Amino acid sequence: MKTPPSTSNKQTQFLLTDLPKELQTKIVSQVHDDIMEEAGRKNPSASREEAAREAARGLAKLNLVNHAFRNATKQTANEFQNVGMSVTRTAIHNMSRAGEFRQKFIRLVQGNKHIEVPFSRLSPDEREIVLEELSRAEVTRHLDKVKLDLRAYPGANYLPLEDLTATMNALSRHGNPRLGIDLDLSQINIGEKAIIVMANNLQQSKLRKLNLQETSIGDQAAISIAVKLLPRLTELNLAGNRIGIEGGTAIANALPKSQVAILNLSTNLIRTPGALAIAGTLPQSALSDLNLSENSIDAQGIRTIAAQIQRSRLTRLDVSSNQCDMQAITTLADALPHSLLTDLNLSDSGLDAQSAIRIARQLQQSHLRKLALSQNEITDQGATAIANALPQSSLASLELNNCAIEDEGILAIANALPQSKLQSLELNENSINDPCAAKIADAMAQSTLTQLSLCDTDITAVGVAALADKLQQSRLTNLNLSGNELGAEGAAAIANKLQQSKLTNLIFYANDIGDEGANAFAAALAQSKLIRLDLATNEIGHEGAAALAAALPRSTVTNLDLSFNTFADAGAIALAHALPDSMLTNLDLTDNDIGDEGAIHLARALPDSKLINLNLDDNDEIGDEGMDAFDAVRQRPNPPNVRF
Repeated sequence: MKTPPSTSNKQTQFLLTDLPKELQTKIVSQVHDDIMEEAGRKNPSASREEAAREAARGLAKLNLVNHAFRNATKQTANEFQNVGMSVTRTAIHNMSRAGEFRQKFIRLVQGNKHIEVPFSRLSPDEREIVLEELSRAEVTRHLDKVKLDLRAYPGANYLPLEDLTATMNALSRHGNPRLGIDLDLSQINIGEKAIIVMANNLQQSKLRKLNLQETSIGDQAAISIAVKLLPRLTELNLAGNRIGIEGGTAIANALPKSQVAILNLSTNLIRTPGALAIAGTLPQSALSDLNLSENSIDAQGIRTIAAQIQRSRLTRLDVSSNQCDMQAITTLADALPHSLLTDLNLSDSGLDAQSAIRIARQLQQSHLRKLALSQNEITDQGATAIANALPQSSLASLELNNCAIEDEGILAIANALPQSKLQSLELNENSINDPCAAKIADAMAQSTLTQLSLCDTDITAVGVAALADKLQQSRLTNLNLSGNELGAEGAAAIANKLQQSKLTNLIFYANDIGDEGANAFAAALAQSKLIRLDLATNEIGHEGAAALAAALPRSTVTNLDLSFNTFADAGAIALAHALPDSMLTNLDLTDNDIGDEGAIHLARALPDSKLINLNLDDNDEIGDEGMDAFDAVRQRPNPPNVRF
């Protein structure tokens, strides 16, 4: 066996190939999972796909010069879809505009079983090459999974839908029996006719997951999808469209003969008749995840869905922003112990205190891990009932934002925290005075909470100081204190305790901290564990921006939001100088009075930075000179996303 060379510090080295093959796979898979978990901590609201993409970029930064590690990575990418998809997506992204694209793309496809293509990142010629090569049997017959991501494609009129359909059919004809195709066309104004034609042409394809969120489609497109595509799909996202009763009913009628497990119809107009149709098919469908939020469904529709839950496979149900009555809540609550539900969202559904009490009575016997009751006036009485049920329940996440809860309810929740299993608690837009804040702080230190959100709660700097004093004893990694006008005093209270805390995500926007507060955070960054810091809308001028910029190279911050402040070109220039030596991958500078001078400095710094996303929206002083500077950056390989 080949012996690796010794290092200068005489530490023992080993080749990954010295280990059993199963262990090689586990090691690389664990590396990916760890990076993906860190990506989730950077941005808790990120989807799994977004986290996977960040993980792929993290893997790409590793020095994979060891041949065995390279092979093990490839093996893991072929064994695990999430690894393979994220790695190939990043590889294709990096190949873009780098020359010899066709040859590199063919080699990439032939060397992997799972491929994800980020079309919006490719040039028109590169998109054409991708579609041509994916249509060739000799290149793709070994593939298990292909994802075609055209999300937010630049211009619906230029969408190559006909060529895309032809490629998917070619893949389906000569692909192996395991092949599955995912298609993401979300956030493109495609319209009815194009989707109807596409559905007709893909009837025999191996399309498995389809995302048409916010594509301006209505009933006729939904009917075509239901009849032509639903029997083959496992996941369908039609959120944010104009689908009404007719379209919702057509989808419902097709569910019993489909394998769709995840269906998102949120923010449409299926109304009660559409909901009744879906409810009637739940026992015969494969649905495990159903989102019908904001569909103008009345209490009868919710009641009928609730009556079918225990006969369904549903584990997640979102019927928020519809209308419930007590009978519907009683039916739903009584079904909980006999259902598979682990995640229930009833936010903004007209619930009152008695509704919350009814749900609380069944929490102990239910399998619920996540419960959202935000924007319902459950008051102290309802909150106390939920709190009293927490110690015996399985709840790990509870959302009670804007629920008209005051001292009694807040104290009841705080008292229950140490005995509960809660890891995430949101109490935004309720009233929390200083004694209540101190009680939450004491309970937090004895609880399993890792995420706490207290936005717009009128908590003062005194209450925040009480929370800060308990950070070291707590498990908190994510803290949101936005919209409380805490000032520089509140900023200093948190900043002074960052070093002793486990916080990786701090959201502190709209607190009027000014330069003094920004300076306090800057002084603490190097000793903190922060990955994400949000200081938007805080009256930060060039002095505060310069202080933060100077601290960035010594910090672990990768995601920084400084939008809606006032630091103008001077602050932008300071940040630009810090970019090459910082860990920043996401920077938001929206509406900061930045002009050409600041834009030019930022553009010049981008090639040597790690930035993936830079947001410069609403900086109206940026003119032709600034735009030209960024145009030059876009011509380089693997340019970051810059938004104006």
